[in-house]
Amino acid sequence: MAGLLGLGGGTVIGPLLLEFGMLPLPVAATSAVMVMATAMSTTTQFLVNGTLDLEYAGFLALIGLLSSIFGHLVIGRLLKKYKKTSYITFFLSFILATGVVLIIVQGVEDVIKAGKLSPFSSPC
Repeated sequence: MAGLLGLGGGTVIGPLLLEFGMLPLPVAATSAVMVMATAMSTTTQFLVNGTLDLEYAGFLALIGLLSSIFGHLVIGRLLKKYKKTSYITFFLSFILATGVVLIIVQGVEDVIKAGKLSPFSSPC
């Protein structure tokens, strides 16, 4: 379920709904609900298992809340000023592209730290 709603909600379902002709505003809201559902279920799972660092989780929640408010204000002003919903599409595309770049950078750093291309050991 987490795979269906989490990563797929932000990176697969959003662009797919745009491709089907849905307006950017409901697509952004749908993706946000899917990501929120996954975040809540995963947080609950860590909390029940006793592996959730509450201080760290609180810090990340605060950053997420402030970032959401900032994004909402910026997109809201752009929509009111220019009356174009394409800014939502550009904003989602920017977030996805940033995520791809950060994943690649993290992967390269991990390879450099490990000193080998594959993180797996030899089966022999």
